[in-house]
Amino acid sequence: MCRTNEDGVETGGGGGTVHGRCMTWALKLQKSATQLGLFLFFIVYTAVGAKIFQALEHPAEVESQEQARKMLLQQRSQFLHTLNDVTSFNESTNTHEYQVSSSVR
Repeated sequence: MCRTNEDGVETGGGGGTVHGRCMTWALKLQKSATQLGLFLFFIVYTAVGAKIFQALEHPAEVESQEQARKMLLQQRSQFLHTLNDVTSFNESTNTHEYQVSSSVR
């Protein structure tokens, strides 16, 4: 830890002058604190920006998902209806073929 004596000279714990070492430590601490502060600022800035974007885009996203869901349900219903028509057509055709083949025997 850097200390000053009564003459205002920075000294280390051993009593000798260590002005260069104390300044280097203080500059490293200041640089680290500045970088940490900048890092935290960008984290908060990004989080706030994400929340603002989410608030602006949420209604449009919900509407888009609702339209996609309705389209999916409509297409699924149409597919099942078509499948049912094909199945009933095949069943009626098979029954007719069975009756014809039975009468031929």
